[in-house]
Amino acid sequence: MSSLQNKPNPVNHAMLMGLEMGVWFTINFIVSAQQLRHPSLWLLSWLLTFYVAYGIYRAAQHYKQFECGGTISFSQAYSYILWLFLCSSIIAAILRFAYLMWLDTDFLPAMFDSTMKMLTEAVNQQPDMDKVLLDTFAETMPSLLTPIRVSVYYSMFDMFIGAIAGLILAPMVQRIKARFIFPFGNKDNENQD
Repeated sequence: MSSLQNKPNPVNHAMLMGLEMGVWFTINFIVSAQQLRHPSLWLLSWLLTFYVAYGIYRAAQHYKQFECGGTISFSQAYSYILWLFLCSSIIAAILRFAYLMWLDTDFLPAMFDSTMKMLTEAVNQQPDMDKVLLDTFAETMPSLLTPIRVSVYYSMFDMFIGAIAGLILAPMVQRIKARFIFPFGNKDNENQD
């Protein structure tokens, strides 16, 4: 009975840390969305992407240190990272929906226009491509580019990235010992190092 009580629960920790990471996912999305109007934001977008990856790593290290007692298996780390991406993507989906619905209502039409421009250029360069297909795509694309659907698409993409990133980050979390600064001078932990 006591072994069940001491078993770490990745869901509770992932929900807590997922709030913060979901906000960072959303900030990264907003900066990426603004790149259509301001292409010079590409560097900030890449920096935010690296910071999000670092935040996921730090959250997993925090889970390892404070929930698992400093040791973690690959499967525990991978499971935690997947839970963290799930919780983060849910928070980010809600915030992305609000952003697309009320704050930046021009993003989805601009995305549609840039996609259609790119596809039209491709059709013009390839004479054997079917222009009827382009017209069909132009008719169905607006129904796919609604704020709720785009938010869900991005969340599914986040989960796909999380499954891949987990394979990279989980061994790092398992093997690398992170150092956390403890508040109020934790003397016991300082003596153990």
